[in-house]
Amino acid sequence: SRVQGDCDVHLQVVETTRYTMTLKLTYLFETPGNQDPFADPDFTLRIYQDARQTEALSCLNEHRHALLRRLSGENDELDRRWRRNVVLNKWLIYLLERGHLFAGMPCAHQSLEACR
Repeated sequence: SRVQGDCDVHLQVVETTRYTMTLKLTYLFETPGNQDPFADPDFTLRIYQDARQTEALSCLNEHRHALLRRLSGENDELDRRWRRNVVLNKWLIYLLERGHLFAGMPCAHQSLEACR
């Protein structure tokens, strides 16, 4: 998805089943001296189509700073999953407000309020 004044958002469909879809959703940043772009945040999402719910399965590069890595290690898995999904929710709202959409995805033809 491309909108003026914001980074491009990249979406990759990893797997589809009858009731779910697994996606990768990220910004890609060019880094000097590196051939591969840097993905941040690098979400892996599972969409439950029948329930119209999305879960953040993982978010790579979410704690690159040493202090943040140490603090996140002190919390249990439920806390990490909760934080990951809160960040995803805030990022998706931000992307919708900026005008990012992917053709054919749920909410592509609905208002922002209907997607919340």
